[in-house]
Amino acid sequence: MTRRVVRDFDHAAIPEAPVVPWAEVVHNRGQIEIARGCTRGCRFCQAGIFYRPMRERGAETIRRAAREIIRNTGFDEIALAALNCPDHSQITEIIDGLHEDLGHLRVSVGLPSLRTDNFSIELARKVQTVRKSGITLAPEAATQRLRDVINKNVTDQDLLSATAAAFAAGWETIKLYFMIGLPTETDEDVRAIADLVDKVVAIGREKLGRRRRHLRVNVSVASLIPKPHTPFQWLRMPSVPELERKQSLLRQRLKDREVRLSCHDARGALVEALLSRGDRSLAPVIEQVYRDGGVLEAWSENFSLERWQQACTAVGKDLATEARREWVIGSPLPWDHIDLGISTRFLEREFTRARQGQTTEDCRLVGCHECGLDETMQPCPINNAFVGVDC
Repeated sequence: MTRRVVRDFDHAAIPEAPVVPWAEVVHNRGQIEIARGCTRGCRFCQAGIFYRPMRERGAETIRRAAREIIRNTGFDEIALAALNCPDHSQITEIIDGLHEDLGHLRVSVGLPSLRTDNFSIELARKVQTVRKSGITLAPEAATQRLRDVINKNVTDQDLLSATAAAFAAGWETIKLYFMIGLPTETDEDVRAIADLVDKVVAIGREKLGRRRRHLRVNVSVASLIPKPHTPFQWLRMPSVPELERKQSLLRQRLKDREVRLSCHDARGALVEALLSRGDRSLAPVIEQVYRDGGVLEAWSENFSLERWQQACTAVGKDLATEARREWVIGSPLPWDHIDLGISTRFLEREFTRARQGQTTEDCRLVGCHECGLDETMQPCPINNAFVGVDC
């Protein structure tokens, strides 16, 4: 099975008249995908592999679509979607243009996906021209050693500078994303999350001054699920007790009133790993869970680990063994028949570099890393991003 890549993303269709729900919903806003793909190379990220190569929509295309969406829906916010919005080569022009077009209608602009290394005071101020939408930053890990393992090429100073910029621009609430269960992770790496959050809180207190009583730092901690088609696809996932123990370390440390900690349910993560890394033999397991009443299990009130365990047992499988399986490099994988255009050789090389703590730089900055797409991609003459052809 081979994927096909959109050749010209700037002319790909944009939903300009989405259905507007009668009831209030969580994502009650218009959305435009401004770019597809990412060249950062975070080793845990399946989307960064799946959506390669990097392609952008032009600023004028985005502005026109935003005007149509607001005209057709009446939303008061436009969310710009991409794996990392500030990587768009025209991000400043896009935000300025949207404010020019829609500011008089009190329509705000949201950037839901941000790294910590290219977020500036200028960009923060531009985003909050009409209304302050949420700010979410994703350092993923709190020690430089572990960030090198996952190829998250940012530093503590990047995060602290970004949060200082946001607080200085008037934000009172910031959300931070971290992960636990990363390869080579130690308890010190986990405790470092709390140490880094403490520094962010201190910056918030300083920058907000008298408004410090409104300071909130929401910390979201997910569990790594080694995804297919990533350099970590061969890894063994940590056990539920181990993940819960690490979550407990954070709860013991993060007790400031300004901090709100949310941890990914380790039991739910186990089932996610089962589904994302399993093969066709799991089909009867999924059917049995459904017949036993398992619906909308992403909602915590409906989730039942016991139901999944019983369904696995009924077909002769052990849930933990299946979900936490470790593969040997070179052995057949359940998803080998799916070709995303990225070579196994590249993934193996990245896995080796991860274990050695070596980073791989953004290929837009240093040149091709021979991931497998180079023979089918041509650089765009307008923005030097990549334009795909059929793989």
